[in-house]
Amino acid sequence: MIQRVQTLYILAGLFLVWIGAFFFPHMSCENADNDIYLVNIDFTSSEIINLILNSSSLVFLLLFSVFSLLAVLKFHNRQSQINYINGNLIAIICLIILIYIHDFSFIKTSDTTLSSESMIDSLCSHNWIFDSILILSCIFFLLAKKYIIKDDKLIKSIDRIR
Repeated sequence: MIQRVQTLYILAGLFLVWIGAFFFPHMSCENADNDIYLVNIDFTSSEIINLILNSSSLVFLLLFSVFSLLAVLKFHNRQSQINYINGNLIAIICLIILIYIHDFSFIKTSDTTLSSESMIDSLCSHNWIFDSILILSCIFFLLAKKYIIKDDKLIKSIDRIR
């Protein structure tokens, strides 16, 4: 199970998603204290928007983890592995879309509501490193899918020879 290359690709993709969620902000601000991470658990904050973003990001992280672990554990059933990896790919695309919606609505509201003095302290921009990490994890999931399909074709050709 672990020695198969697609398992390593699945685990690498999952690892990158978790690293990106906890260590790279999806929105960088002038003041580093204001950076917005995918998982920024702050129980003292009562902002509803932060609660919604944090809960949805935790749902996505749990979704990635469950789909990836099921794909690793169901190594005998290659079709279900492909379905779980497709679920991960769809979840990454949905996560990127939600982050773009959040970031650009945040930038739009901060441009219109902040005064010029407070805007200097909290100028924020989208962080492309976070996107690169998610795209790299997508590439790892696609490589895992490619090798699963390759294994499936190999086994079908062996069955045909018998």
